[in-house]
Amino acid sequence: MGQRDAAGAGETLLDLTPVFAPHTASGPAEHGSLAAAACFLRLVYCPQEVHPDSFAALSAAGWLVGTARLAHRLDAARLLQGLEAYIQGLCCRLAAEQVSLSQLLAALSAAQACCMDATAAACLEAAADKLAASGGRWPAGQAAELAAFDPATLAQLLQLLSVRAVGSVYRSPNVFDVRPDCSAAQEGGFTWSIQGFSRLRGVEEPGLLSPWVEVGGFQWRLQVYPTGKRDGAGSHLSIFLCIDPTHMKAARPHVRSVTACFRATVLDQGPAGQDYTKEGRAGGDSFSADNLNWGYFRAVPLGELRRRDRAYLAGDRLLLRLDMRITGMETS
Repeated sequence: MGQRDAAGAGETLLDLTPVFAPHTASGPAEHGSLAAAACFLRLVYCPQEVHPDSFAALSAAGWLVGTARLAHRLDAARLLQGLEAYIQGLCCRLAAEQVSLSQLLAALSAAQACCMDATAAACLEAAADKLAASGGRWPAGQAAELAAFDPATLAQLLQLLSVRAVGSVYRSPNVFDVRPDCSAAQEGGFTWSIQGFSRLRGVEEPGLLSPWVEVGGFQWRLQVYPTGKRDGAGSHLSIFLCIDPTHMKAARPHVRSVTACFRATVLDQGPAGQDYTKEGRAGGDSFSADNLNWGYFRAVPLGELRRRDRAYLAGDRLLLRLDMRITGMETS
């Protein structure tokens, strides 16, 4: 398989012969199927298709790992960068419960096949989160997917699970400093840790979503676009506070809207402690089934996050603090 240049010199630009050499008696080719090769070639020669949706389709078809192995074997740098960004996006969006365990396990296999050690570690963390959240009620068939991994990987996963599930209660590692402990209090907040921030480019809807946290009897979470949205695209971090309408309807069926004041703070992780705070409106914002989120497209300049005299992105991690207060409710 190859492509000849326009001058007709007959030079093979990409040779897959070593990858698909004749099979030995021990089994099939190591690096994938012809279908994976076709997908690999399409992504190499159509770089505009190196996109999260393409990788998601490959995962659903069962060709992600084979394509990833080819990309690693043939050092397709752009494809590998796109793959790594896709996998990081899966891990960070776990809180939205939009990522299945099967997707995470396929992503983990792909990361391991490409020797992306840090990305594979993030996948393991995310898979542990997902398994712990299930409380041991794993869908049939996923035990076989787990069994396909080597003993060292399974041992790591078991160790991560042991610190996340205590009595089948999920402990989210992405949110901490949750205050107050009483969910009925009218004031509260939490700190959200976003790992691998520099690799989170081109995150699409619904952006990055934190786990839900209960304050004042309602469920809240943060929604972030790392490289901005609308008039903040490419220049600012966009931040929004969201309410869970399903929980509100079930827990407080008589409440039509909730007014809340909030502020979002990017924490300086260095000794100076020069945090960057974006204050919300003094009068608060009204959250309801018709207005699920409020926030800022131009919350924090991206240049501010990269300041050398601050440690906003120490270890490529962003710490985002939410503090909020419920100031009123409209009932029916």
